[in-house]
Amino acid sequence: MKGAEYSKQVKSASDDSGQLEDEQDYIQLLRGKDMPNARAYSGRRVSNIVQFYHEYFEPALKQAKAFSLVYPVLSTFIAFFTFLSFIPVLCFLGTSLFILSVFIIASVTLTILAATAVITILGIALLGVLFPISLLSMCFTVLVIGTSVGVRLFALLRTQSSLHAGVVQWLHEMKAHVYVRLPRGLKLPREQPVANVASVSDTGNYDMKMCDVNEKDIMKDETHKG
Repeated sequence: MKGAEYSKQVKSASDDSGQLEDEQDYIQLLRGKDMPNARAYSGRRVSNIVQFYHEYFEPALKQAKAFSLVYPVLSTFIAFFTFLSFIPVLCFLGTSLFILSVFIIASVTLTILAATAVITILGIALLGVLFPISLLSMCFTVLVIGTSVGVRLFALLRTQSSLHAGVVQWLHEMKAHVYVRLPRGLKLPREQPVANVASVSDTGNYDMKMCDVNEKDIMKDETHKG
């Protein structure tokens, strides 16, 4: 029974002559029949408005009219409730979105700061470990080089005829190692004396002798060593 009564109310609401005249006038105005230049001026926008009116607004308006006729008390309550709750609901949505965005930004910021702090601490710890490792590596390098130089000196002292010859040969080799690795601008002239070494005579007396070592002699010594 209520369904039949609801259908009758919908039909009676749609047949309301006065309201239909107003609606038809509005539709005619939107369609541009009473305004010849309206369609050319508004174009696609007017057709979209007319389509929205026919597909959504007009059926919703008819349903609302029929519902208000069948349930007048409930429809009045819904109307007042919708009108009065619009601003609170809007404030709630705005506040919720604001709080959500603030929490998202704060969480992302805190995550970045925490990650930066952890990476910084780990980097400082890594530097603290690498510094003693570099010192230890330097000590090992010096120890290995010193051992190699000492072993070479000991071998030359044993193979040469005298201590003087072994020391001179060892000095030549050391100077050759250094000389060939110097930049071109720091190398000594070809006939520049590079060192004074002590020679030991057969009688055991020491005298000073100038050893002129040029680049050719150094290269020969390096080849002899190889």
